Amino acid sequence: MKTLACGQYTVDLFAKETSRCVIYSVMERQDAEEVWRLFSGEEIALAAVSGVDWNRELSPWSAPRAFRGGDDFKGQGADFLETLIH
Repeated sequence: MKTLACGQYTVDLFAKETSRCVIYSVMERQDAEEVWRLFSGEEIALAAVSGVDWNRELSPWSAPRAFRGGDDFKGQGADFLETLIH
């Protein structure tokens, strides 16, 4: 496993010499380690991205909160995707 820092985000990369494709997922390292175990024997790499503000960076548009006491959705999903791509 390699850990990369990119601004506020951390990417934990789980890969083998034989990895041929990458699955990107927003999850914490502990969860990623469990998922990685499920991929044993596969030619897959897992890039687990943490440090994400779910309500801000994973919503495609602004919207009022879904739950009392929660935060509003900020609609910055396109910006987060752009960061992942570049």
